[in-house]
Amino acid sequence: MPEILPSTETLDRLTRGGLANIRQSDLAAWQLAVDSARLTLDSSATADVDLVVYATDTFWGNDEHELDAGRFLQAAGLERTPLIGVGLAGCANFAVAMRTAVACLRDGDATTALVATADVCQPGQRLLDSGIGVLSDGAATCVVTTRRPEHGLQFLGITMAVEAGLHALRSASEPMAIGMAMAMATSRGVQRAVTALYEKTGLSPGDFSYLVTNNYVESSLKVFANAAGLPFDRTYRGTVAGYGHCFAADALINFATMTSERILEPGDRVLAIVAGYNSWACMAFSVV
Repeated sequence: MPEILPSTETLDRLTRGGLANIRQSDLAAWQLAVDSARLTLDSSATADVDLVVYATDTFWGNDEHELDAGRFLQAAGLERTPLIGVGLAGCANFAVAMRTAVACLRDGDATTALVATADVCQPGQRLLDSGIGVLSDGAATCVVTTRRPEHGLQFLGITMAVEAGLHALRSASEPMAIGMAMAMATSRGVQRAVTALYEKTGLSPGDFSYLVTNNYVESSLKVFANAAGLPFDRTYRGTVAGYGHCFAADALINFATMTSERILEPGDRVLAIVAGYNSWACMAFSVV
């Protein structure tokens, strides 16, 4: 990656922070989503999908986004299923997709939704601001349903916080100043979102067995844990080294890995915190 390799300091920071690999693909984002959707639908006992919520911020490279949505539906075997497209929250898009799916299910517009998030990185843009992570190409999907599954996660609540004015930092000339300002804004944003979640659900930090976040360097994950009031040792970091930061797919990748490794047990509660450039979201889940 040209944006990283010339800087030994950047490489050292990333490796010290727990990063080791990234995932790069020649496929389009919708094609990555198809591969994931097929696996999810094949393994789901409640796969009678009547809604798709598709999240992406990959708007570069072509102008056929509506056609790509149709290509995704057809290839996933859902060609007559309504699709709602969401985005513009960057690496917090999973929360936007979940909020949309849950709202539709609660209103009775659907009973089972496939939630998909898929993105591929624009060339030369893999290094995140302030060196907090490196973007990988990736997609992840899950089924959200009103029917209680035999195994899975029960959704308990979601809250979001936004600080739109952070866009002005893009014009700043000092990277260190940008990094400090972003870290402070992230801490405040997560605190607002998590405080609202605790009030909304009646839960507290001690009720959560694990914290799942974006796959950033360790120092950034500590900001999330501290803002949420959880001990850092409850933060799951098992996919950081192997996957890098797969845009908004990290949380689902972490959930799937924790499940396959039998880390999660029935009754465990998991706090998920996802972040975009100027938006943050907290979600609470209970293991069924």
